[in-house]
Amino acid sequence: RATTPLGWGGGGQGHQRRGPSLIRTRELRRAREPRWTGRSSSYGLAPRRSVVLSMVKLRRATAEDVPGIVALAASTFGAGDPENIEDRLFRWSVDKGFSARISGDWDDRDHCVFVATNDSENELVGLIEVSMQPQSGQTAPPFPVPAFLKRLSIRPLFPYISNLVIADKERRKGYAKRLVRACEQQARGWGYDRCYLHVDLDYPPAAALYEGMGYGVVREDPSWMKTVNGVALRYMSKALK
Repeated sequence: RATTPLGWGGGGQGHQRRGPSLIRTRELRRAREPRWTGRSSSYGLAPRRSVVLSMVKLRRATAEDVPGIVALAASTFGAGDPENIEDRLFRWSVDKGFSARISGDWDDRDHCVFVATNDSENELVGLIEVSMQPQSGQTAPPFPVPAFLKRLSIRPLFPYISNLVIADKERRKGYAKRLVRACEQQARGWGYDRCYLHVDLDYPPAAALYEGMGYGVVREDPSWMKTVNGVALRYMSKALK
């Protein structure tokens, strides 16, 4: 899978393992883990209207979605024990990180969080994020950084896909590929012709997904990085047509 700004992973699906970001912190400890939208006519932003993919509806996330995001992340990366101190810290970091992303007074051209919901059960079954990050090969930070600070980087900013998670029961249905394509569409709407992501080297299916979608390797961590960081990542990019 790809890694995430939460610390999970960049662009993959729940089946993909995540790299680094909020959720990434948990990823690094655990096994591997497992951005979307149309462009608006005037600002290149994802439309507020929903997009239906099969039985799943995609839309921009709202503050009301945060509890569902926490539950989805915990079910994928958590230990399954709400009383476990590590689980509680993980849930807290996801809650605070996504609350800041969704509710903060951010530039809409800096990042977008999207969710997928099951219409029949009104249940949140997918999550993804695309954000502007320095082209440094580093994963996105666990908490959002103001755009003006990122612009101080000597590296140019490009759209970066991360925090892609799909609920267990909704995997293997093609949603990951559709979500990644939606992120790419958002990146085009922002006026960019290239986007980036990370993928866990220990999860070949995610790497195969991205390669099949036209992503190429920029560089990858040496194998010993897994011993040091708990995960070895491949940095990938794609020229958007």
